[in-house]
Amino acid sequence: MAIDREILKTLSGLGDEELVIFENAGSTNTEAARLADAGAGHMTAVLAGSQSEGRGRLGRSFYSPEGSGLYMSIVVRPGKALSGALAEMPGLLTAVAGVECAKAIKKASGIGVSLKWVNDIMLRGKKIGGILTESRFSEGRLLCAVIGIGVDLFDPTGGFPKELEGIAGSLTGRVKDRDNDHLLEKTAGYLISGMRDRILSFENGPETAADTLRADYSELIAWTCGRRIAVVDNASGNEYHAVTEGLSEDLGLNVRPDNGSFERVTLRSGNISVRLL
Repeated sequence: MAIDREILKTLSGLGDEELVIFENAGSTNTEAARLADAGAGHMTAVLAGSQSEGRGRLGRSFYSPEGSGLYMSIVVRPGKALSGALAEMPGLLTAVAGVECAKAIKKASGIGVSLKWVNDIMLRGKKIGGILTESRFSEGRLLCAVIGIGVDLFDPTGGFPKELEGIAGSLTGRVKDRDNDHLLEKTAGYLISGMRDRILSFENGPETAADTLRADYSELIAWTCGRRIAVVDNASGNEYHAVTEGLSEDLGLNVRPDNGSFERVTLRSGNISVRLL
């Protein structure tokens, strides 16, 4: 699936030097990190028509066939205000990407999606995308972050692999045909533009921006509030069940474990996975 650079430039506001497009990449996050190390500027975006080594959280793979999805990573170099907010809300950049991705999808396709904490993009009970944020700090200061976003826009030709059947879905629920409706470019362009504006809002007024982001993110995960979940410690494999109770001030997930203690626990991404029951 050829990616139309000119449409992307128009919708995103990026210049040629800020927009890197591969027909195929091992991982857009890997390529974006390489460019960041070489000095790539804030909001530089890397896109690929497919990925051979796409990855998600906790070392999991992300299925990225050609002609099926949006595979993009964005280099973020925040200023002082955003760095300060990150110290209080480590999940901020993932939340920014999730909220702006949902908005971009709605604007590009007319389809509303929801989020599942911490990084899943959901539609009709299936995961259609995810977000992977990889940050580099020095002495508590954010040097740069690479935010990877993958969205299954179309069903893969031949269907999803067996291990993903019943779990993964796509935005349109169909295989892409020959007609190019530029859904990829529209979604990516609106997403880049929205993320740039959202991050800028933290530079101009971090407290107000944080409150707005928390409200927007809370609305998109509201469908999971009150739901029973399994909380898995991926390092040990230990699992317990709990009921969700919304977001904490720093964008953690408040839950009440089924252990009789009735004490609220706040989950933070780290090495934790959450599964709806």
